[in-house]
Amino acid sequence: MAEPVKSSPLSELRIALPSLPLRLQEVGRFVAANDYDATTRSMRDLAAEAGADPAAFTRLAKAIGYSGWDELRAALTEARRPSQAAPFSGRTRGRRHGPNADVTLVMDKLEAEAAGLPRIPAHPIAEAARALHDAKRIWIAGYRSCRSVAELLNYELRLFRPEQVQIVGTSGPDDLDLGAFRPGEAVIVIGFLPYTHASVRVAQAAHHSGATLIAIADSLSAPMAEGADHVLLFEAASSPGFFPSLTGAIAIAQSLAAVTFSLGGAAAKKASGKYRGAAQRCLNLRLGERLTHEHSQQPRAASFAARNAAQGDRRRGRLSVCGGRPPRDRCLGRRGGLLSRPPASPRDRGDGQAGLDAGLCPHFLLLFRAGRSAGRAAGRA
Repeated sequence: MAEPVKSSPLSELRIALPSLPLRLQEVGRFVAANDYDATTRSMRDLAAEAGADPAAFTRLAKAIGYSGWDELRAALTEARRPSQAAPFSGRTRGRRHGPNADVTLVMDKLEAEAAGLPRIPAHPIAEAARALHDAKRIWIAGYRSCRSVAELLNYELRLFRPEQVQIVGTSGPDDLDLGAFRPGEAVIVIGFLPYTHASVRVAQAAHHSGATLIAIADSLSAPMAEGADHVLLFEAASSPGFFPSLTGAIAIAQSLAAVTFSLGGAAAKKASGKYRGAAQRCLNLRLGERLTHEHSQQPRAASFAARNAAQGDRRRGRLSVCGGRPPRDRCLGRRGGLLSRPPASPRDRGDGQAGLDAGLCPHFLLLFRAGRSAGRAAGRA
């Protein structure tokens, strides 16, 4: 059985970052984005590149619980030691041994997911939910596997704000929605490494438009988190399975929806009740149509009269299409086909010509001829 996943120094840094002073936040983002340089270069070199005072790195280390920069750098170095062969594909190679290898992998996977959820900070989610509550409109963007998280959040928010929530790119190209961002609105972008260009474009458009940007990402250094008003972090790469984990992102999305609904109060409950009522009425209507359709279907062995009754709606539909036009303009293709088709008897041809002369719809005459022929065949049988 796998050991519980330990919190890395980068995770500790990301969790503590929102509560740090602004200057230490800048240094913390630099360390998170350049963790390899932080383990190999001197503190003075790092400070020169970051444009900060060397003492700021020491203050950062102490702010997140380390005795100084040397201890934090040692923890970063230890965290970078390769404990697995490859990011995703190599995680399952060494596990395919023994009769219970699959069961062990499932248990390790569940333990890793359960260990990662408590490390998601709650306060940033609550603050982001307040921003959603105050927003005039909410846009949601998620690509690749994050599309499922975006769809889930969109569905839950639309239960009580159906006119104010939309997924970017639903009604057309993304560019049309990116140009529609306005101040006072909120844009949620979901992503993890490797990041998509589309998610970065959405985040940049939201930042430039003045809308509130909420990034649900796996790292503070994620491109879509740059300039974000709220950064909600989840662990995507801590899973022992082949695929990255979206459990944290789903938990954040559902928490956002739950808190936003709670902040909505009675208005949100009333809106959700209307939505559920409309959905139930639509379901009842479709169920009634299905039952009516099934009831109207007759066995093949039924008489001509029964089949004729079952096709009544179809005939009336065709008559309604053709009935509003002059006789000479009605179903010209069918008119030629009716007279050129070999009739079953001279009486049929005479009836057909008489019907055309009277201005009847050729669709109706063809159905009438087919029905009468079928009735005679059934009588002979």
